[in-house]
Amino acid sequence: MNTDSITVEGRDLPVWPRGTRVTPLDANIQTAAFADAEAINPGLIRYLLDRADREDDVSIPASRLFGGIKIYHVHQWGVPEADLLHARALAFYRQTLQTSEAHVDLCWANVYRTGDCSAPHGHGNTTASVVYMLDLGDEEEGEPFCGRFSFVDPRLDLCCREQPGVMTSPFFPTLDPGNMIIFPGQLVHFVTPYFGARPRITIAWNINNQPGPGSTVQGQRPDA
Repeated sequence: MNTDSITVEGRDLPVWPRGTRVTPLDANIQTAAFADAEAINPGLIRYLLDRADREDDVSIPASRLFGGIKIYHVHQWGVPEADLLHARALAFYRQTLQTSEAHVDLCWANVYRTGDCSAPHGHGNTTASVVYMLDLGDEEEGEPFCGRFSFVDPRLDLCCREQPGVMTSPFFPTLDPGNMIIFPGQLVHFVTPYFGARPRITIAWNINNQPGPGSTVQGQRPDA
């Protein structure tokens, strides 16, 4: 495990803190809970909200079905908190897949505002996807599944509780700010419509054992 640290606001924070709690949800899905989120999240939230307000600096999907505003190239932001999370996502991948290799194909932040969601989709040519929960936004009274991350895939037993191989039950993993989840990129997943006032913010990585065209262990395709 990578034991290097990155300095954030004068504090040396380890890439992978000792005692980090990793919870298996399925044979191929794990979550990790990081106790240092209070030192990472606030500054990164401010940075991303500032960038999200500059429309010439972000990617705005053609539809609210596609996960809100996108801010790409996490490792190029020049923000220590982002550098730490980028290294942490790679470390999580290496640990989970028991490999020394980790090559980022694509990485980005999602800023969901009221009415945004992410339609069911998977990531082709991706060994594993990692998502970090930065700010899950506001809870909506009477709507327990507001802005919830979910799997809807018949290959996942957790989604086939009534009949094997038949997707009858969306699986909503319990995730909090400071949590990271890793799962096979091809699994179909989505985010339910978000109705809160405060933006919902996550960061995602698609990672492979081998680099794609132009990708590196610390980077991604230059045309992504």
